[in-house]
Amino acid sequence: MSFSGHTQNDFVTEKSRTDSFEEGVEDTSNLPVIFIDPDHLQHDNMQKNIQAISETVNKQFRDIFPDTPENINPLKDAVVTEPGDTPKDIPLAENRHGIKKLVSALQDAGPAAMPITINGQKVCLVNKPGHVYTPNGQSPFINMKNKDEVMSSLAHTPQEDLKNIKGTEGDIQRAIGVHEGTHCNQAVTKQSDTKAVLESEAWGDHHAREDLIKRGKPEVAESLKDVRVLGAARDHSHATAPFLGTSKEITQSEDHLKANHEFQGFISKGKELFGNDTEGLINGVDTLVKGGEFADEPEGKAQAQDYIETVRRQTLNQDPETGQARPLSNNDATLDLKNIQGGQPEIIQGDIKDTMEIGGVKASSFFNSHSDPGAAQQRLDQQAKLDVGVNNEANLTAQNNQPSMATAPATPMTI
Repeated sequence: MSFSGHTQNDFVTEKSRTDSFEEGVEDTSNLPVIFIDPDHLQHDNMQKNIQAISETVNKQFRDIFPDTPENINPLKDAVVTEPGDTPKDIPLAENRHGIKKLVSALQDAGPAAMPITINGQKVCLVNKPGHVYTPNGQSPFINMKNKDEVMSSLAHTPQEDLKNIKGTEGDIQRAIGVHEGTHCNQAVTKQSDTKAVLESEAWGDHHAREDLIKRGKPEVAESLKDVRVLGAARDHSHATAPFLGTSKEITQSEDHLKANHEFQGFISKGKELFGNDTEGLINGVDTLVKGGEFADEPEGKAQAQDYIETVRRQTLNQDPETGQARPLSNNDATLDLKNIQGGQPEIIQGDIKDTMEIGGVKASSFFNSHSDPGAAQQRLDQQAKLDVGVNNEANLTAQNNQPSMATAPATPMTI
């Protein structure tokens, strides 16, 4: 026996080509998994897509169950067990029309998971992160492989308004994988059954959060909760935040469903009133909550309070409790002085000492007003480079007057 004429790829099976998402799914699912990559599908050629999905399902199913009879067509023979008082098996794609619907769903659904049965064997069909396309199918508008775009999508919030999302690409992709792996272990739910869908999603998020904490990533777990809090203002079917990080049993009540709908309408009206003034909106919500707006609605009050805290932390970059501005994290981009009007440092020759000014104000005042450690360090680095004959006494004075880092008031699938 010889390895001559072979490459390493000849011995790599589809099953072993894992990434963080796949690992999260496989570590969680109790069923063997068949992965579909939606980016391998083309919007302009349905016939090729049908062939691609058929070949993918057939190959991976036979890799898992090599003794499958030749007459079995895994895609056409797959069935989904529909829930109900009398569960029944529904063909997944028994004809061309059914396969077309499946292809369209895989292209546009984003990460998703569904337990199916083929030839008596249960497996989980999982759609991987890819590009979620616009309705006209012309160009991708969300790259679900990108951490920032994923979290923005889940939060229904622009990327620039999520200032404190923690975690690496791998952390987020694994969390999504754990979420989808949880769906592999659940009964299929009808999208029309809001209560069942929300409960299913809450369990997915719960296991994703628990996995992050177990792996020493509690701050990423909180970011996951944050995007669900924000997303609830637009998508009540994924309003899972009240069940994350609490001892509350994950069983949806009519009160919770009602609170979701009312909260969505409440925030929508607030946004109509305040427009782009996010701080005004949050202060208004805070005033109403403290004034007893939700006195008889504990579920709604809890959602409103979570929303206030999350927007302050994520969008306004404030301390959730005090409403005061917080220093930017070390992960944030440092301030580039050249981009500030009048931002080129210059030395003003005074009668007593030399002073650095930026934009016409003393450097210490400038940096105090921004409360940014990164920018403060940049100022010090810039000052060290300036060789314009400043004497040692002036340098010592500048060092003794380093700006304070005290905070200043701010100025303003499926997964």
